[in-house]
Amino acid sequence: MTDTTIQNKQQQANRAQLIARLRRTDATADGVIAKRSAGQPIPLSYSQERLWIMSQLEPDNPIYNVAGAV
Repeated sequence: MTDTTIQNKQQQANRAQLIARLRRTDATADGVIAKRSAGQPIPLSYSQERLWIMSQLEPDNPIYNVAGAV
């Protein structure tokens, strides 16, 4: 067998395993996102966390608000 044939067979096996795993997953099988309770805080995204940290380090620096910054 050539290296290309072996790679193709490995890719097909990996693809088949992934498809089987995705079909077994039923976390959101009905497509509904679970509601969060009213008392839970809403988590920030990584980008929001970065902006918060920057505003804590330099509170009066508006650089992150400038559109098209270099």
